[in-house]
Amino acid sequence: MKGIRVYMKVLLCTLNFDDGGVTKAFIEAERCLVENGIQCDILVEKNEGVYRDYFSQKNVKELKFRFARIAKLLNCMRANQKKSVIEKICINFIKIIRKLFYFNILFFLANVFTEKNDNDYDIVIDFHGYGNFMTYYLSYNFPDSKKYTWVHDERIHTLKYIYKEFRRYDKVCCVSSSCKYNIESKYPFLNNVSVVHNIINVKRIKEFSNQFHVNNDKKLIVSVGRLEHQKGFDIIPEIALKLQKDKIDFLWLIIGDGSLYDELDESINKYDLNHFVHLKGFCKNPLPYIKNAYIYFQPSFHEGFPTTISEAVVLEKVIVASNIPSMYEAIQNINNELLIPRDVDLMYKLLKNLLTDTKMYEKYQDSFKEIEIDDFSNDLLKLVKGDDKL
Repeated sequence: MKGIRVYMKVLLCTLNFDDGGVTKAFIEAERCLVENGIQCDILVEKNEGVYRDYFSQKNVKELKFRFARIAKLLNCMRANQKKSVIEKICINFIKIIRKLFYFNILFFLANVFTEKNDNDYDIVIDFHGYGNFMTYYLSYNFPDSKKYTWVHDERIHTLKYIYKEFRRYDKVCCVSSSCKYNIESKYPFLNNVSVVHNIINVKRIKEFSNQFHVNNDKKLIVSVGRLEHQKGFDIIPEIALKLQKDKIDFLWLIIGDGSLYDELDESINKYDLNHFVHLKGFCKNPLPYIKNAYIYFQPSFHEGFPTTISEAVVLEKVIVASNIPSMYEAIQNINNELLIPRDVDLMYKLLKNLLTDTKMYEKYQDSFKEIEIDDFSNDLLKLVKGDDKL
């Protein structure tokens, strides 16, 4: 039995420090724990990424594999990464095994091909979740620690493979009520599912939104996110074309990078929208753009707890987004009529009205200013302190 500690020791685990809402949430979670006197170490599959410099070198550990080929294969399973013929064959084999037997070979790799880590932690957190390798690795290791895994999306395609692993964790922490509902509706026998919202650091959002000035004399529509299918940015050029034909003076900034960058760029050129839609690429701090937006636009197919929507709420922006469950939660059911089906014509008409009808725009702007922001830091602190009411 462990001796009594005067402090709590937590191991926070994720894949890497690449761009995305999960990494931003990870940054705030680590800061919250450290600021509240909790010792945090970090375990990653790959010690790299655009946000690596946000963390101290001394408390970051990289998962060690007994064979370098295994580590390379796991990295190659990530989307948008070049793969050799042999690697493609191995990955396709894993996918076939999954489909035929609902069996994930990752748990075998987790047990056989990884070196063991220090087990001296009160709590181990699989923050990235999604049923990636780390979920399996943690579930079969650290027997003396409490274990929590995170769910960051209301639509996870790997859920049918990983729900059995959820029973190896003390808590399954969903970042929104819609994520929780999605799991419990499919697997009602799981009794360890709770909502632990991502932290919204209001002070830091406002501070970072003033980091640089955005020069523009047009009404800005801003969309921020990875350029992947989930975010739904493919409809933006069609909407922008309709607005341009109506001779509306606007500029649409799409901030982010991903596999759909070239496809979006091609559509913008095809419709001759270069003066109306700009692909800005990756930006480490997009908050000044959101702050200067006339409208913040997010047409996602699905989310967990949409980080950029929360940031836009803090910065009192008028928000137009798809009517998925997590969006309602993020805007606290204020101005629900601005959440509409992901349809080109419907979204075009709503944006046109907001861009041309000043009274309508100001009505929504005023109501967004009235939203009271909860930073949700208590959710995480209650969890690590063992509050059973979560």
